[in-house]
Amino acid sequence: NEAATNFPNDPHVELAVLARDKFPADRRKWLDLFKASSPSNSLANYFSAQDYFKNGNTDAAVNELLAASGKTQFDNHGMETQLDAEELYLDSGKSSREATSFAMSDMSGEDLPELATIKGVDHGIADLMQQKLAAGDADSAANLAQMGMMIGDKLNSGDSGKYLINQLVGTATEAIVLQHLDQNTAYDFLDGQTPAQVLQENKQQKVALRGMLTNFQAAYPSLTDAELNNYVQRSRIYGEAAAMQWVVQQHPPASPAK
Repeated sequence: NEAATNFPNDPHVELAVLARDKFPADRRKWLDLFKASSPSNSLANYFSAQDYFKNGNTDAAVNELLAASGKTQFDNHGMETQLDAEELYLDSGKSSREATSFAMSDMSGEDLPELATIKGVDHGIADLMQQKLAAGDADSAANLAQMGMMIGDKLNSGDSGKYLINQLVGTATEAIVLQHLDQNTAYDFLDGQTPAQVLQENKQQKVALRGMLTNFQAAYPSLTDAELNNYVQRSRIYGEAAAMQWVVQQHPPASPAK
Protein backbone atom coordinates (compact mmCIF):
# COMPACT_ATOMS: atom_id res chain seq x y z
CA ASN A 1 0.00 0.00 0.00
CA GLU A 2 2.84 2.38 0.82
CA ALA A 3 4.57 1.65 -2.48
CA ALA A 4 1.31 2.12 -4.39
CA THR A 5 0.83 5.49 -2.72
CA ASN A 6 4.38 6.75 -3.18
CA PHE A 7 5.33 5.17 -6.53
CA PRO A 8 2.15 4.70 -8.60
CA ASN A 9 4.09 5.19 -11.85
CA ASP A 10 6.65 2.46 -11.13
CA PRO A 11 5.91 -0.54 -13.40
CA HIS A 12 7.15 -3.03 -10.80
CA VAL A 13 4.72 -1.59 -8.25
CA GLU A 14 1.89 -1.52 -10.80
CA LEU A 15 2.50 -5.15 -11.70
CA ALA A 16 2.51 -6.19 -8.03
CA VAL A 17 -0.77 -4.33 -7.44
CA LEU A 18 -2.39 -5.94 -10.48
CA ALA A 19 -1.12 -9.47 -9.84
CA ARG A 20 -2.59 -9.37 -6.33
CA ASP A 21 -5.73 -7.51 -7.47
CA LYS A 22 -4.99 -5.14 -4.59
CA PHE A 23 -7.48 -2.45 -5.58
CA PRO A 24 -10.21 -4.26 -7.57
CA ALA A 25 -12.47 -1.20 -7.82
CA ASP A 26 -9.63 0.72 -9.51
CA ARG A 27 -8.22 -2.16 -11.56
CA ARG A 28 -8.70 -0.46 -14.93
CA LYS A 29 -6.90 2.63 -13.60
CA TRP A 30 -3.89 0.49 -12.61
CA LEU A 31 -3.98 -1.38 -15.91
CA ASP A 32 -3.83 1.90 -17.81
CA LEU A 33 -0.97 3.08 -15.58
CA PHE A 34 0.94 -0.13 -16.28
CA LYS A 35 0.41 0.20 -20.02
CA ALA A 36 1.51 3.86 -19.94
CA SER A 37 4.68 3.18 -17.93
CA SER A 38 5.59 0.07 -19.96
CA PRO A 39 4.62 0.83 -23.57
CA SER A 40 7.00 -1.81 -24.97
CA ASN A 41 6.06 -4.54 -22.50
CA SER A 42 3.50 -6.98 -23.93
CA LEU A 43 2.73 -8.22 -20.41
CA ALA A 44 0.79 -4.99 -19.77
CA ASN A 45 -1.43 -5.72 -22.77
CA TYR A 46 -1.98 -9.31 -21.67
CA PHE A 47 -3.06 -8.17 -18.22
CA SER A 48 -5.43 -5.69 -19.82
CA ALA A 49 -6.78 -8.39 -22.16
CA GLN A 50 -7.50 -10.68 -19.20
CA ASP A 51 -9.55 -7.96 -17.55
CA TYR A 52 -11.53 -7.32 -20.72
CA PHE A 53 -12.20 -11.05 -21.17
CA LYS A 54 -13.34 -11.27 -17.55
CA ASN A 55 -15.78 -8.41 -18.09
CA GLY A 56 -17.13 -9.75 -21.38
CA ASN A 57 -15.55 -7.13 -23.65
CA THR A 58 -14.04 -9.55 -26.16
CA ASP A 59 -13.44 -6.96 -28.89
CA ALA A 60 -11.26 -4.87 -26.57
CA ALA A 61 -9.51 -8.04 -25.37
CA VAL A 62 -8.64 -9.04 -28.94
CA ASN A 63 -7.29 -5.55 -29.63
CA GLU A 64 -4.98 -5.94 -26.62
CA LEU A 65 -3.85 -9.34 -27.90
CA LEU A 66 -3.07 -7.84 -31.30
CA ALA A 67 -1.08 -5.05 -29.64
CA ALA A 68 0.82 -7.59 -27.52
CA SER A 69 1.60 -9.72 -30.58
CA GLY A 70 3.51 -6.80 -32.08
CA LYS A 71 5.80 -6.42 -29.05
CA THR A 72 8.84 -8.59 -28.36
CA GLN A 73 9.34 -7.52 -24.75
CA PHE A 74 7.74 -9.63 -22.01
CA ASP A 75 9.05 -8.50 -18.63
CA ASN A 76 7.61 -9.53 -15.27
CA HIS A 77 10.65 -8.21 -13.37
CA GLY A 78 11.34 -11.71 -12.04
CA MET A 79 15.12 -11.49 -12.20
CA GLU A 80 15.04 -8.03 -10.63
CA THR A 81 12.88 -9.33 -7.78
CA GLN A 82 15.19 -12.27 -7.16
CA LEU A 83 18.38 -10.20 -7.14
CA ASP A 84 16.91 -7.51 -4.89
CA ALA A 85 15.60 -10.08 -2.43
CA GLU A 86 18.91 -11.93 -2.34
CA GLU A 87 20.76 -8.69 -1.57
CA LEU A 88 18.34 -7.88 1.25
CA TYR A 89 18.71 -11.33 2.81
CA LEU A 90 22.50 -11.11 2.67
CA ASP A 91 22.41 -7.65 4.25
CA SER A 92 20.20 -9.04 7.04
CA GLY A 93 22.85 -11.61 7.94
CA LYS A 94 21.56 -14.68 6.12
CA SER A 95 24.09 -17.12 4.69
CA SER A 96 24.62 -17.28 0.94
CA ARG A 97 22.71 -20.57 0.81
CA GLU A 98 19.79 -19.14 2.79
CA ALA A 99 19.71 -15.92 0.79
CA THR A 100 19.63 -17.82 -2.48
CA SER A 101 16.83 -20.13 -1.35
CA PHE A 102 14.71 -17.38 0.21
CA ALA A 103 15.15 -15.06 -2.77
CA MET A 104 13.98 -17.77 -5.17
CA SER A 105 10.97 -18.38 -2.94
CA ASP A 106 10.16 -14.66 -2.94
CA MET A 107 10.41 -14.53 -6.72
CA SER A 108 8.00 -17.47 -6.98
CA GLY A 109 5.61 -15.70 -4.64
CA GLU A 110 5.61 -12.74 -7.02
CA ASP A 111 5.43 -14.92 -10.13
CA LEU A 112 2.55 -17.26 -9.32
CA PRO A 113 -0.30 -14.70 -9.27
CA GLU A 114 1.07 -13.17 -12.47
CA LEU A 115 1.07 -16.59 -14.14
CA ALA A 116 -2.50 -17.17 -13.00
CA THR A 117 -3.50 -13.98 -14.82
CA ILE A 118 -1.71 -15.15 -17.96
CA LYS A 119 -3.53 -18.48 -17.87
CA GLY A 120 -6.75 -16.48 -17.56
CA VAL A 121 -5.92 -14.82 -20.88
CA ASP A 122 -5.59 -18.19 -22.59
CA HIS A 123 -8.86 -19.40 -21.10
CA GLY A 124 -10.47 -16.25 -22.52
CA ILE A 125 -8.93 -17.01 -25.91
CA ALA A 126 -10.14 -20.61 -25.74
CA ASP A 127 -13.70 -19.54 -24.90
CA LEU A 128 -13.72 -17.11 -27.83
CA MET A 129 -12.28 -19.82 -30.11
CA GLN A 130 -15.20 -22.07 -29.22
CA GLN A 131 -17.64 -19.31 -30.10
CA LYS A 132 -15.94 -18.79 -33.47
CA LEU A 133 -15.92 -22.51 -34.22
CA ALA A 134 -19.58 -22.82 -33.28
CA ALA A 135 -20.30 -20.04 -35.79
CA GLY A 136 -18.29 -21.89 -38.46
CA ASP A 137 -15.41 -19.38 -38.44
CA ALA A 138 -12.42 -21.72 -38.32
CA ASP A 139 -10.01 -19.11 -39.65
CA SER A 140 -10.69 -16.70 -36.78
CA ALA A 141 -10.32 -19.57 -34.32
CA ALA A 142 -6.92 -20.43 -35.80
CA ASN A 143 -5.82 -16.78 -35.59
CA LEU A 144 -6.80 -16.70 -31.93
CA ALA A 145 -4.90 -19.93 -31.31
CA GLN A 146 -1.82 -18.36 -32.88
CA MET A 147 -2.04 -15.44 -30.47
CA GLY A 148 -2.39 -17.90 -27.61
CA MET A 149 0.70 -19.75 -28.77
CA MET A 150 2.62 -16.45 -28.77
CA ILE A 151 1.98 -16.18 -25.04
CA GLY A 152 3.57 -19.59 -24.50
CA ASP A 153 6.53 -18.57 -26.66
CA LYS A 154 7.07 -15.41 -24.61
CA LEU A 155 6.89 -17.31 -21.33
CA ASN A 156 9.55 -19.66 -22.67
CA SER A 157 11.96 -17.02 -23.99
CA GLY A 158 14.24 -14.31 -22.58
CA ASP A 159 14.53 -13.88 -18.82
CA SER A 160 11.05 -15.34 -18.37
CA GLY A 161 12.16 -18.61 -19.95
CA LYS A 162 14.99 -18.95 -17.45
CA TYR A 163 12.51 -20.01 -14.77
CA LEU A 164 11.22 -23.57 -14.83
CA ILE A 165 7.76 -22.63 -13.57
CA ASN A 166 7.34 -20.23 -16.49
CA GLN A 167 8.28 -22.97 -18.94
CA LEU A 168 5.71 -25.31 -17.43
CA VAL A 169 3.00 -22.66 -17.49
CA GLY A 170 3.97 -21.77 -21.05
CA THR A 171 3.37 -25.38 -22.06
CA ALA A 172 0.07 -25.41 -20.19
CA THR A 173 -1.14 -22.24 -21.92
CA GLU A 174 -0.41 -23.78 -25.31
CA ALA A 175 -2.48 -26.84 -24.40
CA ILE A 176 -5.43 -24.63 -23.44
CA VAL A 177 -5.77 -23.25 -26.97
CA LEU A 178 -4.50 -26.18 -29.05
CA GLN A 179 -7.06 -28.62 -27.69
CA HIS A 180 -9.83 -26.71 -29.49
CA LEU A 181 -8.29 -27.03 -32.96
CA ASP A 182 -8.62 -29.97 -35.32
CA GLN A 183 -5.96 -32.27 -33.91
CA ASN A 184 -4.95 -33.73 -37.26
CA THR A 185 -4.71 -30.52 -39.31
CA ALA A 186 -1.27 -29.01 -39.91
CA TYR A 187 -1.00 -25.26 -39.28
CA ASP A 188 1.62 -22.84 -40.54
CA PHE A 189 1.93 -21.16 -37.13
CA LEU A 190 2.84 -24.58 -35.71
CA ASP A 191 5.64 -24.92 -38.27
CA GLY A 192 3.59 -27.38 -40.29
CA GLN A 193 2.81 -29.64 -37.36
CA THR A 194 -0.59 -30.71 -36.13
CA PRO A 195 -1.91 -29.74 -32.68
CA ALA A 196 -1.71 -33.40 -31.69
CA GLN A 197 2.00 -33.52 -32.55
CA VAL A 198 2.78 -30.33 -30.62
CA LEU A 199 0.82 -31.51 -27.59
CA GLN A 200 2.64 -34.84 -27.63
CA GLU A 201 6.03 -33.11 -27.82
CA ASN A 202 5.06 -30.84 -24.94
CA LYS A 203 3.94 -33.84 -22.90
CA GLN A 204 7.27 -35.60 -23.44
CA GLN A 205 9.18 -32.44 -22.52
CA LYS A 206 7.12 -32.08 -19.33
CA VAL A 207 7.85 -35.66 -18.29
CA ALA A 208 11.58 -35.15 -18.90
CA LEU A 209 11.58 -31.92 -16.87
CA ARG A 210 9.82 -33.59 -13.96
CA GLY A 211 12.34 -36.42 -13.94
CA MET A 212 15.23 -33.98 -14.00
CA LEU A 213 13.63 -31.94 -11.20
CA THR A 214 13.32 -35.03 -9.01
CA ASN A 215 17.01 -35.83 -9.48
CA PHE A 216 17.95 -32.19 -8.83
CA GLN A 217 15.99 -32.05 -5.57
CA ALA A 218 17.76 -35.20 -4.40
CA ALA A 219 21.19 -33.72 -5.19
CA TYR A 220 20.61 -30.16 -3.95
CA PRO A 221 21.17 -30.76 -0.19
CA SER A 222 24.62 -32.18 -0.84
CA LEU A 223 25.90 -29.24 -2.91
CA THR A 224 29.01 -27.53 -1.63
CA ASP A 225 29.02 -23.74 -1.33
CA ALA A 226 31.13 -23.54 -4.48
CA GLU A 227 28.70 -25.77 -6.38
CA LEU A 228 25.73 -23.77 -5.11
CA ASN A 229 27.32 -20.54 -6.32
CA ASN A 230 28.02 -22.15 -9.69
CA TYR A 231 24.40 -23.32 -9.89
CA VAL A 232 23.08 -19.83 -9.11
CA GLN A 233 25.30 -18.21 -11.74
CA ARG A 234 24.33 -20.80 -14.34
CA SER A 235 20.64 -20.22 -13.53
CA ARG A 236 20.98 -16.52 -14.21
CA ILE A 237 22.87 -17.01 -17.46
CA TYR A 238 21.45 -20.22 -18.95
CA GLY A 239 18.23 -20.69 -17.00
CA GLU A 240 17.07 -23.00 -14.22
CA ALA A 241 16.60 -26.11 -16.34
CA ALA A 242 20.14 -26.00 -17.73
CA ALA A 243 21.58 -25.23 -14.28
CA MET A 244 19.62 -28.09 -12.70
CA GLN A 245 20.85 -30.45 -15.39
CA TRP A 246 24.42 -29.39 -14.58
CA VAL A 247 23.84 -30.24 -10.90
CA VAL A 248 22.46 -33.67 -11.83
CA GLN A 249 25.52 -34.29 -13.99
CA GLN A 250 27.76 -33.47 -11.03
CA HIS A 251 25.72 -35.72 -8.71
CA PRO A 252 24.23 -38.43 -10.93
CA PRO A 253 21.46 -40.44 -9.25
CA ALA A 254 22.07 -44.10 -8.50
CA SER A 255 18.77 -44.85 -10.16
CA PRO A 256 17.66 -42.08 -12.57
CA ALA A 257 14.13 -40.76 -12.03
CA LYS A 258 11.54 -41.67 -14.66
